[in-house]
Amino acid sequence: MIGQYQVADPIFKRELRPTFEDYWVYKIKPEQSKADLTYDRGLMLNYTLPTETDLFASVLNGNGIGPASDFGFDDDGYKNFFFRAAQSIGENILVGGLAYLGKESRVDASTKLINKINMFGADINVGLENFEISAQFLYRKDTNPDFITDGTSKIARGGFAEIMYAPDGDKSKWYVFLLYNKIKSDYFKYHSLTGNFSYLLARNLKLMFEYGYDLEVKANNFTIGFVTAF
Repeated sequence: MIGQYQVADPIFKRELRPTFEDYWVYKIKPEQSKADLTYDRGLMLNYTLPTETDLFASVLNGNGIGPASDFGFDDDGYKNFFFRAAQSIGENILVGGLAYLGKESRVDASTKLINKINMFGADINVGLENFEISAQFLYRKDTNPDFITDGTSKIARGGFAEIMYAPDGDKSKWYVFLLYNKIKSDYFKYHSLTGNFSYLLARNLKLMFEYGYDLEVKANNFTIGFVTAF
């Protein structure tokens, strides 16, 4: 696949998540860095081994999906690399791991400043008769995300866990979701718990009620709305 896509798509489909609350660990990045696991432009290859091991490799611009600059969609001379392997264990368990390795640069007063990015993660998905459990952990290190001469490294770690209850499996008319997010870093902290009730009015029309509690700032939020697709 070539073009514009979410880097995390081979793991969990962030854009198709059932909750309004996001999978925050895929979005985290130091303020000056442009690279994360959401939208980017690049090339992705996928191959499945005879052992049913899924392998993914991406070559990425590493600067998101902003507009072109000087007729180019990459704002430095580096490419970033994303790798993932996933293995089924029996019929109900899928485990995987990821690595993201890259560089990005900025020029300040004719001095080229470089930030090296290393991300490593693990994920699991467990499917039962009426329940599905998914979880992701991610570790990220940036060597100079502020792009200054005496820059210091910054580290982030965190992830999410999601539980789905479907009373009639894939024929259910309603679903309940619980989503837990937690991120600790040198530049961003987030800690939340979200509950979601979704009712299918049609195959492509969903009514959604959601309550979230931010454990970091002690704040509540409510979301009510429709989700549809054509």
